[in-house]
Amino acid sequence: MRSSRRPAGLAGPFRFGTAALICGLACVAAVALGSAAADARRGSPYPWRGVIQAQYGSQFSARERVRLLRFMGRNGFNAYVHAPKDDPYQRILWRDPYPTDRQRRLDADVALAGRLGIEWIPNVSPGIPGFASPGEGPPPGTTPSPPLCFSCPAEVDALLAKFEPFRQAGADTFMVSFDDVRSEFAHPVDALVYGEGDRAYGAANGDLLSRLYAGLRQRDPAARLLTVGADYSGTVDTEYLRGLRGALAPGIEVMWTGPGVEARRFAPADADNYGLRVGRAPIVWENWTTTDLIRDPGMPPTRVFLGPYARGRGLAEHVRGFFFNPANEAELNFLPLATAADWLRHPRAYRPRRAFLREVRGLAGRQSAFLRAFAETSYSSTLRTSVEAPTFAGLAHRFLRVRRGRGNGLRQAARLRRELALVMRARARLRRVKALRPFLREARPFLRSARLEARSALVATKLLQARDAGRRQLLRHRLRRLMRRSAGHPQETFGSRSGVFGLTGNRVDSYVKRARRLDRAR
Repeated sequence: MRSSRRPAGLAGPFRFGTAALICGLACVAAVALGSAAADARRGSPYPWRGVIQAQYGSQFSARERVRLLRFMGRNGFNAYVHAPKDDPYQRILWRDPYPTDRQRRLDADVALAGRLGIEWIPNVSPGIPGFASPGEGPPPGTTPSPPLCFSCPAEVDALLAKFEPFRQAGADTFMVSFDDVRSEFAHPVDALVYGEGDRAYGAANGDLLSRLYAGLRQRDPAARLLTVGADYSGTVDTEYLRGLRGALAPGIEVMWTGPGVEARRFAPADADNYGLRVGRAPIVWENWTTTDLIRDPGMPPTRVFLGPYARGRGLAEHVRGFFFNPANEAELNFLPLATAADWLRHPRAYRPRRAFLREVRGLAGRQSAFLRAFAETSYSSTLRTSVEAPTFAGLAHRFLRVRRGRGNGLRQAARLRRELALVMRARARLRRVKALRPFLREARPFLRSARLEARSALVATKLLQARDAGRRQLLRHRLRRLMRRSAGHPQETFGSRSGVFGLTGNRVDSYVKRARRLDRAR
């Protein structure tokens, strides 16, 4: 979509000794890891707790998908939709079966997901694409699929054939997507059957999906079907939605991104309004950590989102659940998505900051202070646009307040400098955590940006503490140089200079500006 955590018990006689101790510890760990998943199954008010991999740009490798599925199982997610826009067999080759080796890997994913209690959901997007994905071109020796004919009976057979290998592998939930397509017919016969315009296209979508749903249910009475329509955001009625709801069979579930394409706050009434437009309570397609709109092809995004999830509490009776569209950088999703899993389990008891700190400790252990400090430099998101680098911002405010009161601020300065040192040393210290090394590889440009910003803030702090005129002049020169380097870095941390997604301004810029003003005043 175009976006602008198995309990195990001890079996057999237990013998004391090193091997038994290791076995016992492993079992305890398994119980601890499985408790979150079991807790979610018992207590979550949301039937759907999922991840939908549907970004534009690079898709996850087979190894990254397996890591994601295992993460989802530990954290109580129960559904995964495989819909990356870069996969040509999703869109431009939607009629073609996956090559044997790729289908074998996907079948293994379906089996793994089943063992983890996760619905593995294949997707097809057969409409005419409205946007190209950078790596989507057809593989050598293939030809793009002929356009979809909505009114042709054989098209339902083609979709059933596409899904059949996944059904044989164990999948019983399927998805057909009409997001980001051109709302137009490729075959004149469709216009004769449905008419012209957006309402006709919506009716054609609903009719095709209803016939497909009936076909899936004939093969498996437990089969389920998901979709996302061409008008997948907003709350007002449209001609497309009038056509869709008039033809869409009961039982087919519909996704919705909310009032806008990016994840934004919305009220229960907003979900109810869209639910009226599609004739059923929607599932939220949550474009929260996804980064496909803030990157150039082949380059890292300008921003990542590592802070906690922050959705409201009273939505359970208004939506059917949430599917999170992740960032293209697979490893950078685990921290924020773990907090989202906490919210999905118990939304009324959820506290964002508490969840964030708990998940940081779980990921980094004894090095958690460094992960916490670094992650806070990418804390804000479209759900909390003004909450950025909260520890740094609080310490900087207290230090500057003392300076304005003409106190020496030694204690406040020491605390601020320790926080900045945590950011600057984060990469070196987090490399000690073996499980975080893939995370560090993907986070490298943001670690570099955060280190530059932290150095600037550290020099500004030293400037206010310096008494010697010559040293102050040297620090002013060093600060100017560092700020130029920071401003020229393509990745944004400590806030946004470009204002992407309406995020708060750069916190270091604000701090340095105030520090310079105090420096000039003395």
